[in-house]
Amino acid sequence: PFVAGIGSMPYVRFLAFSVAGALLWVVSLSLAGYWFGNIPLVKDNLAAVIMVIIVLSLMPIAVEFLRAQRRRAAP
Repeated sequence: PFVAGIGSMPYVRFLAFSVAGALLWVVSLSLAGYWFGNIPLVKDNLAAVIMVIIVLSLMPIAVEFLRAQRRRAAP
């Protein structure tokens, strides 16, 4: 919205791009989830896959926390 405002984009065009982007995002993620969920390895080990996704999602927080701790401890 900020860049569209600076560029003086007409509201109707902005709305069209917003709706198209939202639809593309929702459809692509829904299809990706459907296809990913139908892989036999994922289907048979869904709990493990969910745990891996959670761990991967939390890793950036842990890395930054460790970096901050190391910076704080450095003389």
